[in-house]
Amino acid sequence: MASFQMDFDINNLKKIIDTWLGSSARKKIVDANKYYDGENVLVSKLKRMMWSDKQKRMIENKFVANNKISYNKYHDIVSQKVNTLLNEPPVIKGLDDDTFVKELGYSLKDASVKASNGGNAFIYCGFNNSLNVFETENCIAFYDDENKDIIKAFIRFWDVKSFLNIDKVIRYVEVYEEDGMTIFKSEDL
Repeated sequence: MASFQMDFDINNLKKIIDTWLGSSARKKIVDANKYYDGENVLVSKLKRMMWSDKQKRMIENKFVANNKISYNKYHDIVSQKVNTLLNEPPVIKGLDDDTFVKELGYSLKDASVKASNGGNAFIYCGFNNSLNVFETENCIAFYDDENKDIIKAFIRFWDVKSFLNIDKVIRYVEVYEEDGMTIFKSEDL
């Protein structure tokens, strides 16, 4: 959890993002999301080896099934929990916009999966009432030191390959503060 008073400095965005990219908290979120998606980190890195007399060396044994097939019980547990809690769209008194309520229900389900994997999730309501669930591993929330429940600033970032030069990656950064939002491109940082 980042501290607004101690860690947030809009002039140091590159350093803040680089620190977050190398942090153990982000690595845990990325690994949990991969595990939820069925990319079991242990199973994907595990290789069963056997001796080959023909090649006179150890080779991977591709005939051992348990290192290639895994049952993702974690996915089932998270899905069951989320679906049990949020199977029906929410009921909001005084709001008759069924499309928005359904979108809110889907967004809450998606955010609940991300929160189960990463500890928290963030939903953004756009200017046209569209709801977006941020990729938690690319979000940095800065909490107030006095009240840990209040987010004082928020950084979200993502990378896009350039259309003109496919080797070039452009990083976009959105910084949310109490007085509004500012968008930066990697050239601005």
